[in-house]
Amino acid sequence: MDSAEDLSMLTPPTMDWSEPSMTSGQQGPTDALRDDPLSESLEFQPSRAPPPLPNRPPPGAGPKHVRQRKKATASVGTASSYTEMMFPRLEDAPSLGPHLHSAEAADFSPWKGTHREDTLSEQVTRQGFFDKTQISRDELQSAKSSLWPMMKHKAVLHTLSNLFVTVLEQRQKVGRVTAPSTFKPPPRVTLTDTKREAWLRDLSTSTVPLRRLSRTIPHGIRGKVLLDQCLTKRIPTDRAVWLAKCVGANEMRAFKRKGAASGLTTGGELKWIREWTITVQQFVEGSISMPGNQDWRSKLDYAVRLSTHLFSEHLLDERHYLDWILESLMTTSLERLPVWLLMVRIYAKDLASHRRQGRRLVQILLDKLYLVSSAEDSDVFTPLIKALVDLVGPLICQNSVSFVGIRAWAQVRTWLQPCFSKTSIAAQAGFKTVDHRNTRLRPSSASCNLVLPPQKSFYQQLDRQSYHRSLESFSPPDLNSPCDLVKMTGALLQWASSPFRDGLARVYLAVRLLRKWHSLGSDIDGAILSFISQDHKVPLLNNNLYLIVSELTRSGHFSAGRYLQWLVARGFSSQMGESRKRAQCEIQLLAELPTDSQSTHVMSLRNILLDRAGLASSAAEDHALARAKTVCISIAPDILSPTRTTEVVVTNSDATQLCGLSRTTKSSLGRWVRQQVKTYVEGSVSRSAGEEPPTLNTLHLYCLKEILEAIGDFAILADVLKVVCSVDDGAVLAVIANTLTQHLDIFAAIGALPDCFGVLCQRYNDLKAHETKEKCFWVALTDLASQCPRAEHVAQQLRAEARHYDQKSATAAFSPVSDYTTEALQMADHHLVDDIERTLSSGTTMEKDTFVRMMKLLLSPLQDRTEDPKTPRLSYALLLSRLRGFDKDAYDRMMAEWLDGLLLSRDRPRLIEVLRPLILAEGVSIISIISSANRFSEHQAFGNHDATMRAVLETIQFFTCDDEQRLIVQRQRCGTKHLPDLLRFFRTAFQCLSRGVEKEPGQELERDLGHPNVLSIIRHAIVHRMDDVEKYLLQPLTQSLATHLSTLHRIFDLLLRPFENHSTATSDPKSDIVSVMHNFTTLSAPFCRIKLNLLFAETTAKSAEDGGASEDELMETCLTQYTKTDTEDEHILVELLMGLDPDVSKKIRRKAEVLLLDSLSIPDVSTRLEASSMDSVQAEERPIRKYINVIDTELHANPASDPPSSSSAMMKTERLARYLDVFLSSSSRAASDGTMPSAPSRIANGEAISVCLTTLLHLLCSHRAALQRASTGCDATRAVIALCNILISGTSFLSPLVIEYVSDVLVILVDDLPPASLSHCARVLQPHLHHPFLHYLFTDPPDASFSYCSSSSSSSSSSSSSSSSITPSRSRTLFVTPNPTSTIPNKSTPIKPPKPFPLPLRHWEILSEPTPILGENDTSLSLKLFDARKSLVR
Repeated sequence: MDSAEDLSMLTPPTMDWSEPSMTSGQQGPTDALRDDPLSESLEFQPSRAPPPLPNRPPPGAGPKHVRQRKKATASVGTASSYTEMMFPRLEDAPSLGPHLHSAEAADFSPWKGTHREDTLSEQVTRQGFFDKTQISRDELQSAKSSLWPMMKHKAVLHTLSNLFVTVLEQRQKVGRVTAPSTFKPPPRVTLTDTKREAWLRDLSTSTVPLRRLSRTIPHGIRGKVLLDQCLTKRIPTDRAVWLAKCVGANEMRAFKRKGAASGLTTGGELKWIREWTITVQQFVEGSISMPGNQDWRSKLDYAVRLSTHLFSEHLLDERHYLDWILESLMTTSLERLPVWLLMVRIYAKDLASHRRQGRRLVQILLDKLYLVSSAEDSDVFTPLIKALVDLVGPLICQNSVSFVGIRAWAQVRTWLQPCFSKTSIAAQAGFKTVDHRNTRLRPSSASCNLVLPPQKSFYQQLDRQSYHRSLESFSPPDLNSPCDLVKMTGALLQWASSPFRDGLARVYLAVRLLRKWHSLGSDIDGAILSFISQDHKVPLLNNNLYLIVSELTRSGHFSAGRYLQWLVARGFSSQMGESRKRAQCEIQLLAELPTDSQSTHVMSLRNILLDRAGLASSAAEDHALARAKTVCISIAPDILSPTRTTEVVVTNSDATQLCGLSRTTKSSLGRWVRQQVKTYVEGSVSRSAGEEPPTLNTLHLYCLKEILEAIGDFAILADVLKVVCSVDDGAVLAVIANTLTQHLDIFAAIGALPDCFGVLCQRYNDLKAHETKEKCFWVALTDLASQCPRAEHVAQQLRAEARHYDQKSATAAFSPVSDYTTEALQMADHHLVDDIERTLSSGTTMEKDTFVRMMKLLLSPLQDRTEDPKTPRLSYALLLSRLRGFDKDAYDRMMAEWLDGLLLSRDRPRLIEVLRPLILAEGVSIISIISSANRFSEHQAFGNHDATMRAVLETIQFFTCDDEQRLIVQRQRCGTKHLPDLLRFFRTAFQCLSRGVEKEPGQELERDLGHPNVLSIIRHAIVHRMDDVEKYLLQPLTQSLATHLSTLHRIFDLLLRPFENHSTATSDPKSDIVSVMHNFTTLSAPFCRIKLNLLFAETTAKSAEDGGASEDELMETCLTQYTKTDTEDEHILVELLMGLDPDVSKKIRRKAEVLLLDSLSIPDVSTRLEASSMDSVQAEERPIRKYINVIDTELHANPASDPPSSSSAMMKTERLARYLDVFLSSSSRAASDGTMPSAPSRIANGEAISVCLTTLLHLLCSHRAALQRASTGCDATRAVIALCNILISGTSFLSPLVIEYVSDVLVILVDDLPPASLSHCARVLQPHLHHPFLHYLFTDPPDASFSYCSSSSSSSSSSSSSSSSITPSRSRTLFVTPNPTSTIPNKSTPIKPPKPFPLPLRHWEILSEPTPILGENDTSLSLKLFDARKSLVR
């Protein structure tokens, strides 16, 4: 073989990895050519054919450029392939092969001709090429020979473990980072402006690595310039934060390089961080305050994003920054509010994670929501309202504790609740939870927990209901169920027939309401029968009840047949053997039913039952009706019996005989009177030819009015007045108007007032058209119009017409009265009235002197002791009323002076004799007499007592006479429009009575004060104007001598117990209190409160004198009696106790607190566990709950009263702390001894503990004001620490609701703590601040001292934090454990746990890529502290 052939054979073949491998069953292109004979002649034949191709290597093993090359086509000849094999190609490392940590392929060296393996030497040629390693002498041979014998022993595992431990120790020792930290912040150098701009542009470019930029940082980029450059160059946020850290780290190290003391260095660092935080704040504010600039939104977005990253990297004073956000949110305008809401949404989690910021955030958001929702153009702010609600909604769901303790929550919830009506279900549930928690923390609102029955509000609505209003304005109660209908009907009948309400107007109002409910489909019959069959604490006015049933039966709204069936079904015969008192009402109703329109079988059944009941039979009723008709005919013969010729004179006793008739007879009599009047007015009675038609005068009308008032049938009276209105007599019409005025409320309740008033107005217009109107009708109609609702314009029109008439008369005949005429009248004593009449008719004006002399001339005969039968006092009174028209002011002034002189006169007749004619003639009013009596009593307060007694006794007689209509109207007007003056007069009467009750005038005055008319006025005033009664009557009397109180007791006993005999009334205050509280109802509440106030006042006055029952004993009696009541009557007695005098209520509340604390037994928990049961727990809870209701209701009723004393608060704090000590110690002892009881006992014990604990928490809330006023705050601090111990203990005896209550009370107490007390609590609870809730309460966001913690500032910061009021939330300090010498356990040396030491974190130096060259340990926190190891293989 020659040399060429040798070289060709030694040349390595070129492998085409793109061709598929040839198997034995396939032919390549060369084989195909070889088989073709034609191709053999055309093929280029080299001198020697190349060797065959090797087999194809596995996938991915070929070079990259060969794999990517396209496949050769079949037309390519072997010559080109052979030519390519002559040039070497570089091969790529296989991707599936092993790689080193430097990304190089392991043991892969493509041939390049420069590798050591390519250099041929004798040794390489002989022995081959291999890497020589430095092998120690001990490892020249295999270790099998030395280790294999050891494997046969029993200690082989110990040997192997020691061997592997040694290997691991050496590996850790070699691979651990041992180099010192080479961290240095990037240095700052001074650069030109051009280079600085280029550096900033490189920083804003993300492709430029930070290691390149960290070589030098331009000097002068700091503070506002740094932020502005970041904003202008749009530097990415992470790179901007990197730049800020670099600048800050250099600034911090600059303070240390100055060599100042540690304290000054720390102060400089804190000052710089605070200034940096303010700079960031100003940067954000500047971005917000330029909305008109270009790219404002993008700049604002960048500023907010950058500041957020700075905050999250802890590069700001977080406390100052969050406070700035809240302050800006509070002071911002509505135009910029959306931006600040965005800021709040970003930092909401940080703001709500601490109590101080969270509470302030919620309060500001609620204030803004109220401001926006209450704006006039609230529709414009709808998106803003939605944004606020969307922000508050998640807060109230996820952080509801921040809403606890919000100020004025009662007002906030009223307008906040509608905002949550359209939110999610979770938000609505969160609002309800917060509402419940805040309401529970306000003791004054806890009285709302008492379930007030619907009857109470119904009574209040009935008392406020004006009888002049229509029923459409009266909101009826809910009558959805039969039970509600029975309750409401019973309440209505109770109100209408109660002795604690006055007048018959309520009866007719009840009739109208029942008719309306009947028209709505309600079962009125069953409800009335159910009420009749009930027992009542206080006896009712059965006559009112009979009148209601009678009116309903007359109109067909009550079925008499059903009542009779009900009576038979209840066992009529058995009821006769029962208590007559209980069955009196339901049986007596038989004799009160109207029988005019009843069917025959109903009448037959009624007669049978009447006979069996022993009541008046139908024959007796017919006889009584006939007698009543005879009496009526004798009173008004011309109307009721026109055919009667004999004249009958009737005495007053004949009219009073009608009052004792049954309602059945009265109803029939009323219908008969109405028919007779209608027949008489219409002239339907047959008359002879030439006879004049019947006329009706005022006397006839007065007789009819007397009859119908005697039988109490005002519905028939209203019909009679409508019929009589058709007459043309002005005097009769005046009587009708006066009658409507007298019974205004009754006719308004019946519903007849508008019709009657309209008819009278029409009659007035008719008379005015015919110019036949009379002045009496004019005056009466004006008086009626002034009191009718919605008739003020009619009254004004009538007064204007009166003034026009007077002016017209004066213009027609102007003739002043001369002095000569007056002097002539003084000399002529005979026919004086006629002469004065002619004198007054002769002119329309009068001079002042003439007016004075004329009035004295008319007043002089009135005060004569004997009345001249020829010229009665009424004649002078009528002249005086005419004289008043000349000068009303002068007349009233002179009349008041004359009344004062009349009271001073000793030789005068009785006032009722002198002043009654003046009252009837409208020359003087009762209120003028009352005012004069008040002035006289004040003038004679320390003078003649007999004169005062006589004046008061004669004045009160104007209220005891009921014969004249004008007097009754004046008395009613006095009780409604001039009640304060009337109450002052009654006060004077009580004072006079207390001084001389043993004398005959005193006894007469006492009888007059107990007159039904006087009691009616006082009763009406107590129900409708209780404030005036207390101000003008009760308070002055109770504050004076105790002698006044005995008389008040006798009078108010008549009001409180009208059906009892008070001649032998008990004098024991305790018995009176028990009686009052036992018979207390909602309707009698104001009267019982007055009675209790009098009892307490009298007891206080007497106990100081004779040592009687003390006030404390009476209070205990009240509370003891209250605890014995049923749950359904609980609200009534609470209302009674808390409606007393404020001083008495406060004392009762304090007594209730003492009794409540005494009832809280605090035994050992383990002993209580065995004895407790649910029944005993409920028995203990009942009085506790009632005492709490008393306390809460008093705070609600008297919110302006002084808060509880601090001593009382201290007592409750001590009781709470003692209770908690016993509870925690006994529970822990039971757990350690293993004496935990069974589940039922544990449940009962937990319930008992919860009752005691919630009671004490409730008392703490009630004494919150006292704790807040305490100067030192020791009591509040002690209570806070005790409550924190409950949360820390985590006992299983308390339910989650109780734990929640404890947390809420703790929240409001912490809110009220002063800074010193709060700091003390934080120091005491420092080991337990890992508790989430305690961390929320007692920590605050970190300030500047924790944004950068140097080694020098760690000690000073710890000292400063101890003096701070709130502990920081996240300490920038790690507790690092030092590395032991060996981490491998060794049996010979015991391992001691290393003690950790604090290592402050430097957030400003936590930099990525701080140096241009990557070092082994170039981090700010040395890796040696963490036992870091080197990474050899990726």
